[in-house]
Amino acid sequence: MTTPQLTHIPFAPHQVAKLEGMTRWMRFVGAFQIAVAGSIALFLGVTLWRDEHLGYAMTVVAMLPITAALGYVYQGLLLQQAADYFHRLQEHEDDQDYLLNGMRRLQLAFLVETVALGLMILQIAGLVIGLRVVG
Repeated sequence: MTTPQLTHIPFAPHQVAKLEGMTRWMRFVGAFQIAVAGSIALFLGVTLWRDEHLGYAMTVVAMLPITAALGYVYQGLLLQQAADYFHRLQEHEDDQDYLLNGMRRLQLAFLVETVALGLMILQIAGLVIGLRVVG
């Protein structure tokens, strides 16, 4: 059984302009996210590594924002990959595959966003519980 030939999706000029604008913004946001979240993860990692007075529970709570920051770095990489797939839509005949792959990257980026948000909520809950126990 053979697979059907993929056809080129015809885009109107204004759709092409919107698609190019979206890919530029996705690349910019992805690069910004990688830079900021990577810096935060590095700063928190060095700070945690140098603090000798943290107990086990506080170390686990302190690791949550580092994990969330690394998740945002990964999300930035996914955004950049999705932008690359969307950019290739105009260049290749198998553009349906590029559209599908770009949407899969965006779906994964949103999943990473949800997990990172959950980690931040866990950290806030841990800090509140820790402050109540100490206070």
